[in-house]
Amino acid sequence: MTGKNRVTITGMTTTPNAMRPVPAMREALAIARLCVLEARPSVLVISLLRFLAAAALGAGVAAAGGGAGDAGRAFVAAAAWLGGVFAVYLFNGVMDRTEDRVNGSRRPIVRGALPTRLAAQVTVAAAIVSLALMASIGADAVWALLLYLAIGIGYSGPPLYLKRRPITSSLTGMSLALLTYYAGFRSQAEIGASSVGVELTLFMAAMVIWIGTVGMLSKDFSDISGDVAAGRRSIPARIGEAATLRLIVVCAFVLAISFCVAAGTFVRPLLWPGFVMLAGAVAMAAICLGPHAAKMSRRRLPYRAFMVTQHACHSAAFIPLWVTPAI
Repeated sequence: MTGKNRVTITGMTTTPNAMRPVPAMREALAIARLCVLEARPSVLVISLLRFLAAAALGAGVAAAGGGAGDAGRAFVAAAAWLGGVFAVYLFNGVMDRTEDRVNGSRRPIVRGALPTRLAAQVTVAAAIVSLALMASIGADAVWALLLYLAIGIGYSGPPLYLKRRPITSSLTGMSLALLTYYAGFRSQAEIGASSVGVELTLFMAAMVIWIGTVGMLSKDFSDISGDVAAGRRSIPARIGEAATLRLIVVCAFVLAISFCVAAGTFVRPLLWPGFVMLAGAVAMAAICLGPHAAKMSRRRLPYRAFMVTQHACHSAAFIPLWVTPAI
């Protein structure tokens, strides 16, 4: 100390006011961390993988047309899109407080670590920043992001509450995935009538159906209690736990086998993610048909298997970029 209100740090004399930005920065980082946890890191990662997989295929289309991929453009577009995804899922956390409490969720809003009002403010800020950043990519990219935000907000909140009906809930998940693929592809290639190609079309179709069937069923299975408390009549709430688990397994195997057959027939490099999906279906069967599948402590396992499979399939989609398969 060199005076009543002065502090010496490594030979520098300053005042306490000059030190305030450090705690403020720590608080901001802590809030950011809580918001990311509320928005679900696994969802943010899979959204980024969807975007990058489509961007990689878009770069291939651009190269085939005599153009070249633009890594800088892809980076900016991915950052903007991820900001939109973050806003949608943070808003979902704000609106799903009742269901999350009943389901025993430990995400920040439910356990009181993240104030609802603050999360809502961060949601608005993230949406605005992501749209401003996407404006540098182009008008069509901005419209795609606006549509993504509108559907995502309509899923969780008024006046649509798309999450409350099984068909609209499933269509929402599929639509958000399709928009992400579109944005990733569009960041690298001009889309024409046939420019998307068989490879991206088949991959998108397989993953979107995986989301709309296996994903929605496994997620709703883990949230039955909360959905009933919130007045949402999901498929698991209607047909029961045992029937839902069997339906998840049937959907997983039918889709995985169909994907492998289609890939082997039309686009052999996609056998990599096809085999990964088949392995995921086997894991799903082991989980869903096990003797304790319906226990409360194990209800999240089918959804976790769905998410792990989804991450692995998208990662496997990059293998043909570096490896020429001998299959």
